[in-house]
Amino acid sequence: AEAEAGADAAASMAAAVHGWQLLGPISPQLLRCLRVLLSEDGPQAVDVSAPPGAADLLPLDVQCLVTLEELLGGLLAPLQEGPPAAAAEPLWWPLYGQLVVAFRRSQHALLSSNVAAVTAIREKLQQQLLVATTNRDEAQK
Repeated sequence: AEAEAGADAAASMAAAVHGWQLLGPISPQLLRCLRVLLSEDGPQAVDVSAPPGAADLLPLDVQCLVTLEELLGGLLAPLQEGPPAAAAEPLWWPLYGQLVVAFRRSQHALLSSNVAAVTAIREKLQQQLLVATTNRDEAQK
């Protein structure tokens, strides 16, 4: 339920804003770094100051967001596991287990909301890319 609420909020946020505000809780610097890292034309060919979804960077931005979504999903995966079984509990678990569970819960909520935000942004940019591609194809006919 918590992840669904985050996804709904992220989707409505992504639909209403443009430019750098589109990223919401996602760091603009992270998108800039991913652009440089994933660009096939080399870092010197990337305009890192262009806002997300700029026409010439739209395919790269979608690729960056897919990569970020996968990265955050990978970070989220271990937090989705429950506490260890009684037989496998570490010796320190009786003393610190509740703190570990609370920390894991908070990190799970944080990562879930970030995954929801990245997914909403990616979906919006993919829609823009589809429209741009369709318009370009129609103009060539």
